[in-house]
Amino acid sequence: MLSYLSRSAAFALLALASSLFYPPATLANEFAKEAVRSGNEVLADYNDAVKTKSGKEVRRIQVVYNWDEGATYTHTYDKSGAKADTQVVYGSPSPSDAEVAEAVAIVEAYPDVITIKRRQAGITIDGGFPFRLSSGVCARPARCLQMFLFDAENVVRHMLVDMRTRTIVDSDYIPPQNREAN
Repeated sequence: MLSYLSRSAAFALLALASSLFYPPATLANEFAKEAVRSGNEVLADYNDAVKTKSGKEVRRIQVVYNWDEGATYTHTYDKSGAKADTQVVYGSPSPSDAEVAEAVAIVEAYPDVITIKRRQAGITIDGGFPFRLSSGVCARPARCLQMFLFDAENVVRHMLVDMRTRTIVDSDYIPPQNREAN
């Protein structure tokens, strides 16, 4: 695992290198394991003590992600089981360990990555950071995760994986502010 300082240096080198070329067209990964995710998925379900007018009460909290809307719902239930409140957030929730592992598997199966790993020893895959754009391949309802290929000191590749479609939607992502020099 890279230290924070060396990872920051790697990102700086990525920004510099990105000014030398324009990214290829967005690619769809042909190696999707299953159909597009749809409906609701329970991300968390737990009890929590909350303050009410009558003192502390235990409430059941359920966090649900809606794949069709690209929205996270937090439902709160009172002690009788009745729904007391619902809040919606249109941002991407933090991925679970299983989702990050799935994103790593999708990246590892990508032909370019297989080639890179054959050519260059010591490549590691890291990431799993939520990524959302207002338009394009990572706009709602997509749920993209940023994934990075690292050698010992540098970012070799920055990829975007849509967990809804289980595909790589950009195999060599370069942030827009880094494309201006091209």
